[in-house]
Parts: sequence; structure tokens; C-alpha cells
Amino acid sequence: MEQMMQEFRNQILNITSDQYTVTEADDRIYLTTAYAEACIRFHEMNIVEFQITRKADDAVVFYLHFQLNDDSHALYLLEQLRESLIHTGPVSEKRILMSCSSALTTSFFSEKLNQTAELLNLPFKFSAVSSDLIPEAGNACDMILLAPQIAHRKREFSRLFPGKPVLEIPGILFGAYDVQGIMELISRNLSETGFSPGTEAAHILNSSRKIMAITTRIDSRFKISWRVFHHGKIIRSEMVVKEKIDYHDFEDILDTVSVLEDDIDSVVISVPGVVHDGTVILDRSGLHEYDMKGRLSQKYPYRFIITNNANTTALGLYHLQNDYHTVIYHSQLREADRAGQGIVIDGRIVTGKKGIAGEVNYLPGNTDPSLSLRERAERAVARAIIADIAIVGPDAVYIRCELLHSPDRVRELILESVSEEYIPDLFIIDHATEYMYYGAQMLASARD
Repeated sequence: MEQMMQEFRNQILNITSDQYTVTEADDRIYLTTAYAEACIRFHEMNIVEFQITRKADDAVVFYLHFQLNDDSHALYLLEQLRESLIHTGPVSEKRILMSCSSALTTSFFSEKLNQTAELLNLPFKFSAVSSDLIPEAGNACDMILLAPQIAHRKREFSRLFPGKPVLEIPGILFGAYDVQGIMELISRNLSETGFSPGTEAAHILNSSRKIMAITTRIDSRFKISWRVFHHGKIIRSEMVVKEKIDYHDFEDILDTVSVLEDDIDSVVISVPGVVHDGTVILDRSGLHEYDMKGRLSQKYPYRFIITNNANTTALGLYHLQNDYHTVIYHSQLREADRAGQGIVIDGRIVTGKKGIAGEVNYLPGNTDPSLSLRERAERAVARAIIADIAIVGPDAVYIRCELLHSPDRVRELILESVSEEYIPDLFIIDHATEYMYYGAQMLASARD
């Protein structure tokens, strides 16, 4: 393996180009142009790290790391690095995300703005998404513009992306499709904030400690994503997608991160299933009564917090609003019998006896198999929320289900059993990962 690493180093050093210079220092190789610099680092365990930093604003415009075990794949990634380096120019383009309820109006508006920016040679690139996609798309932009009809969510998104400008589009500009007015609004606010585009902000913290958050969720497959936060910034971020997971997946991630990062203080791992005192029960994977906290604490020198992923998401949702005392996050899979909830009351997660709270799969009653998948999901969600109303009386329930795009039918089903005055505010959210990361950081920073 050491021979493969040395051969790869030599290949990098021997590739010549009149578009950049190559220098070597210690364990690093630098490829430098007039506008950017690529740094290639070699770590233990045959891990190679690629990063390109733009000189104008110190923005990281390319980043990845991988374990060198296939020479052809490594050369493919090297070619991607070289192409990105060569095409990194002096102008720092500002990525502006526009959003309204459905993205229909802002999509049309963003097209007009892109045409104007191109005509005037302005460094702005506009895109549009529906409001429920902002948590997912917000990391890839430098500014967020909210249409008047969703301006009431400015506080939520500002707290989700601190340090990133989140602006309300004045109704007079939005209604008239005033392109010049929008351009002036953007330029004025970038100037006033001194904002440096390309910097990803983390979701809370004044904490100086280095925090790692690992989130696990189930769609059609298992997805494990992780980030390392330091001084309020995301400094590393990766994702693994697999058909099944077991404890080796978490150890592989931690092995890699322990090589790349020093001084990690806390690791928060959010997983589906029942979690109690660091033990995980998830029968769909290889985690059946697995003492995750005990095993990982023996192997790694970190403070571990193991929690249910729905609970972590609910905690993030709770702290991103100021209107509700009791918040529930309901995650419903396509299968009507697969769901989980996170319950937060006055800022505290309700876990119940041995972590069973929120495992709504145990609720009695089956849905009619002759119904469509969407109808079965609607009935399963309604049944769970009726139970929530009877037991805790939530103020708001956030529902994530890829089959549902509106809570209206769920509300109608609840009304068959519960009076209108007791029904919580219902919201559909398409992406929960950002809220989960926010909640994870709240847990890690609780002792600050």
C-alpha cells in the first residue's frame, strides 16, 4: 500500500502543465495558478485529501478525500481536481437562492435575473426552490431571498444558516418583477454585511469545541452523513449510502476522521430505532441491542452522545421557532407500518421508558391493503397524531413523508375523531437532515 501511495505521488509530480506550477513541501503537493491553489495531502491508512482554495476570498471551491486502493480511480479524481483548478477564475460568483411557496413565481423571476446578470456581466447566479427545500439547498448558496408570502419564515432560515444573508423581497419589488431593484438589494446587503461568499456556516454555535455529528436516516436505502463543526463552521462533510448498515460503518467513518482531524471533543450519532443509554435496537440492520456508546467509547477518545434521529430532528425544529411549546416530528416511510416520532416539550426530548417514546409502529390498527400507498400513509400519520393529541396535545407536528405534499387530507382524517380546536398546526417538510444537524449540535453544546 505504501508503494501505491508513493507511485501516486510521483504521478502527480510528473504531470506537467503550463497552466499551473507544482511544488512539494513535507507531506503536501501544491498546484498553483494565478487565482487558486490546490493542496494534496497524504495521510495514514492511505487516505488522500484534495482541496482547492480560491485566493480572492479563501473560499474552498473543491474538497474530497478518499482511501487510495485503486490507481485508475485515483487518477480520475486527480483529473477532476486539475480541471476544477484550471477553471477557477478571479471572479467570485455569488449564488442567490430565491424561494416562494411552490417556486413557480420565483423560477420565472430567477430566469429574468440571470438574463440581466449575464447581460451586465454581474457575478450573480440565481436559482429557485420551494420553501420546504431551503434546508437542503441553503448550504450551496451565498444568499437567500424570500418572497413576501413566506417572509414569516425568515427567523427560521436565519437561525438555520447564521452568517448567511436571508432577505425578504419587498412586495413592491416582487409584484413588479423589478430586476434592477433586486440587484440593488443584493449589492447593498452584501456590502453592508461584509459577507464572504463560499463560506458554509454551521447552524448555531459560539462553541470553540470541535463537534462531529453523524446522522442516519432511511429512505429506500440507509444514508449515513456526517459533518465536523469547528468555531461555527462546517469543515468536513461526507455521505455514505448503503442497502444495510452495521456497526462497522460507524467505525469506518470514525477511523477516517480520527486520521484527518485532531481535537474532536464530542461525537453525536443519530440513528433510527430505539435508543437507551447508548444501546441501539434497529432490527432492520445489524444493530440489535448493540451497545454503540460502550463499544465506541472503548475504541475512540471522544465523548459520545447516541440518540434517536427523530428526537434529534424534533429538537432542531423546536429551537428554530419561538411559537410552540410542544413540537413533534413525524417521519413516515412509504410502508404504512414504518414510522417514528420525536417529541420535544419545552426544549426537552421525551424519550419514555428505555427510549420507547415515539415508536408509533406499536400503535394498534392496520390500514386497508387495498388502499393506495398515499392513502395508507395519510391514515397512518393521522392515527399517530390522534394518539399524540390525546396524550401530549402538541402545538405543532412536522411531517416528513415522500408520498405527502400537503397536510390537508391528514387534517380531514383527524377531524373525524378530534375537534378542530385540539388539532395542532401541521406542516410538511421534505428534508430533515439540516434540522437533525441543528439538534445534534444543541445536544453536543448542552454543557457549554
